[in-house]
Amino acid sequence: MPTLKRLALLLLSLAVVSLTAPVFSQSSATPADQLRALIHAPRSPLPPGTELARLTIHGREATVDLRLPAAYLAVTFDAYASDAIVAGIVQTLQPYGLRDIHVRAADPHGVFRPISDFLPPVPRLSPQLPTNTDPAPDRPGPDNFPAPGQGQPTGALSGKTVWLSPGHGWLWSGSSWLTQRPNTYGIVEDFSNAEAVLYYLAHYLWNAGANVWLVRERSTNPAEVIVDNDDGAPTYTETGSWFTSASPGYGGLTYRYANTDGAATATATWTPTLPAAGWYPVYVWYLHSGNRAVDARFRIHHAGGDTTVSISQEVHGQTWRFLGEYYFEQGSSASVTLLNQSSDLGQVVIADAVRFGGGVGDSGEPRFEEAALSYVAFQGYTGAPNDVVARPLYAEWELAKGYANEDGVYLSWHTNCCNASGTSSYIYDGGATPGSADLRNFIHAEIVGDLRADWNPNWVDRGLLSANFGELRELSTMPGTLVEVAFHDTENPGDADDLKEPHFRQIAARAAYQGIVRYFADRDGTGVDLLPEPPTTLLARTTAPGQVTVSWNAPPAGGAGGDAAVSYKVYQSSNGRGFDNGTVANATSLTLTGVQPGELRFFRVTALNAGGESFPTPVVAVRAPTGGAAAPLLIVDGFDRLDKSAMITQDDGPTLGNTERMFLERMNRYDYAVEHAGALASCGVAFDGAVNEAVIDQVVGLGDYVALDWFVGEDSTADASLNGGERALLASYLDGGGHLLISGAEIGYDLARP
Repeated sequence: MPTLKRLALLLLSLAVVSLTAPVFSQSSATPADQLRALIHAPRSPLPPGTELARLTIHGREATVDLRLPAAYLAVTFDAYASDAIVAGIVQTLQPYGLRDIHVRAADPHGVFRPISDFLPPVPRLSPQLPTNTDPAPDRPGPDNFPAPGQGQPTGALSGKTVWLSPGHGWLWSGSSWLTQRPNTYGIVEDFSNAEAVLYYLAHYLWNAGANVWLVRERSTNPAEVIVDNDDGAPTYTETGSWFTSASPGYGGLTYRYANTDGAATATATWTPTLPAAGWYPVYVWYLHSGNRAVDARFRIHHAGGDTTVSISQEVHGQTWRFLGEYYFEQGSSASVTLLNQSSDLGQVVIADAVRFGGGVGDSGEPRFEEAALSYVAFQGYTGAPNDVVARPLYAEWELAKGYANEDGVYLSWHTNCCNASGTSSYIYDGGATPGSADLRNFIHAEIVGDLRADWNPNWVDRGLLSANFGELRELSTMPGTLVEVAFHDTENPGDADDLKEPHFRQIAARAAYQGIVRYFADRDGTGVDLLPEPPTTLLARTTAPGQVTVSWNAPPAGGAGGDAAVSYKVYQSSNGRGFDNGTVANATSLTLTGVQPGELRFFRVTALNAGGESFPTPVVAVRAPTGGAAAPLLIVDGFDRLDKSAMITQDDGPTLGNTERMFLERMNRYDYAVEHAGALASCGVAFDGAVNEAVIDQVVGLGDYVALDWFVGEDSTADASLNGGERALLASYLDGGGHLLISGAEIGYDLARP
């Protein structure tokens, strides 16, 4: 484990660039002058006694040769120090237009070698296929993915594997748990990296069909319940014929197996008792082998119904494998059921353990906040020497447990320091894995281009670089790149202001996903298909007795966004949180029949194309009239604000203090129609539902309703909780005798304005 000194070195190596930064403006200072200033700075990442032996520059390439104290190299130097030294030198030389930067040190014979050569050898674990101790014969399936289940969309990245590494996280120092980056203007990089990746990037990739793996926990839900087959009834139950393994399963205990059949003749069900309602990831643990079914079918029973997910149990076992994220109610209504039904006859399916929730790690903090070093051990990769290399080593190890053609790429997501602005992207300078440069180039161009198009036309492009960072150096089979999206330590104005904006993080994450799509399309010689943006102007209304029509407009296409929608999917729910598997619509409306008088239904809609599936619209609600007449009331969702003013201020302990966190579910869930619909339904009122854009675009006429329930939440920005068009429509409606119940911030002020 790293010591406090190693962790401090990471922080100080960044701070030193801030100390020397003023010299950059002095045209008389040469790159060598700046390197010497770095060496002698009060808090330099380089040890006392370091000498700059030589700086060689050829075009945009620089080689920095150092003489480091022998005792330092023999005793103190480690992976954290190596990365800190490289980072400091890269930051120092970058303003001179140098992009490919090699750092070398002299060995005892005076020969200059890459600085990483002085690190201890990195141990690599090679995954071993478990021995088959079950009766079914080994019969490995083809090296491809089974047809995806209903739990994930298909898209441009179906059949591709993407590894995501949001940098840093809580790390044990030897005496306490510390983050690897400090609190700067409310931002802690360890947290902000994870938030951008978990809330946006991972979901974009998942919606494009990718097999998405992370080196840190993917769920922000700190609850965790594990149900094992050895727990027995009532949490684990079976039907049909099951057998006990001869090999150990999860936790060194047993697992159960059943022979596959063309019909479901045996089932195993795990039923957790969940502490609270909410979104939970579902993971399964099993022992993989060559006699397992390639289409093991897990049926997840959640608040919206049942979703079946099919995975191959020949691969990616002995770890927690993700089956998707679902909304569950509190208590014991949720379950996961494994069926023995399979097209892969003569094989077995494995029932062992199921995990619900992200959990809390050894630090006592939510597991998603912990560093990869902790998480990869939790996932089964033990023996990683430090957090820097734990990330790529785990990714390579897990990828090797899969099929030969899983087509993996690796993206590390970071923000930068110090006192600058813009985006830079890296590959390993010592012989990057094939494809790395192209992957870097596509992702970087997309991020910079989209930020200029949708955020700031003057966004700074800090270039395409190569350097000797451990996270990239230890990749051996898949292309990999590290992106420094922005600087977290410049504010008013500065990148830190941008990083606090959810929309900024979404643009950058969407661009990174699109860059990955473009990389694969270019490599494979196929067309580029980008998933669409969400539909607009959603409206749900009773159009006849027992009949509800849901309508919307096609989303915008092109620019920094996605491609045009080809079709849509309408999701229904009885509670507004857990939705069914959706109904495909080939037009911009869908009429549903069989709605009972007084029945409450909720809807949201996504857009589909060859690229995948969009994020969903806000939720709208309908309660059918009991007398057959039209609904007298319209619920209007006018709360669409999501910006830095809604960031969650959180006390993250005495060292970090108050931080600003992007917990989207606490900022704007886009489903507040649930509370309004529940209250009105309890009063026996029938209603239709719409988003405010449907009113603004006059897709729905307010005059059709006796009353409105219009909510805007904390939507006021620059005196605009209601815009001029909304105020005019409401004024006309009220002048015509309509009734208005409106809630939200600064409503009275806005209504009083002309």
